[in-house]
Amino acid sequence: MISRFRYILTSLCLSIISTAIALFYFDFSWDGQWYHQEAIYALESGWNPFTNSLRSFAGHNDNSVRHFPKLSWYYASAFYSMTGHLEGGKSMNIILLFAALILIYVTLRRYNFSNVYSFLSAAVCLNPVVSSEVVTYLSDGNL
Repeated sequence: MISRFRYILTSLCLSIISTAIALFYFDFSWDGQWYHQEAIYALESGWNPFTNSLRSFAGHNDNSVRHFPKLSWYYASAFYSMTGHLEGGKSMNIILLFAALILIYVTLRRYNFSNVYSFLSAAVCLNPVVSSEVVTYLSDGNL
């Protein structure tokens, strides 16, 4: 029972830290402002990509919005709808980074790898793509 409480508390703390980091940084990326945020605003205002996939969008970015993976947009639009803070939706990237780091470390430790090897292997998650995009709406690092 105590370990479950510890896991829940850790998850809650990491979610709060992720949200605080996401709210601290403004997304200056071109793609983030061009079609990612456009899609988040559209989802929050009622666009349903399943029933109205051929809708037109501002800025001639129709193809980018229609054909791009939408999971991070669903999370961001829900966060934006709930709090009114658009930048907080980027916390999904940070939460996924924390999850990957922890899962790799714990899995390698279960297979009796050393602490140093497990930590260094988990640090591979901090590759240049993830490191440069973690505080933006770009989702290449999520893949």
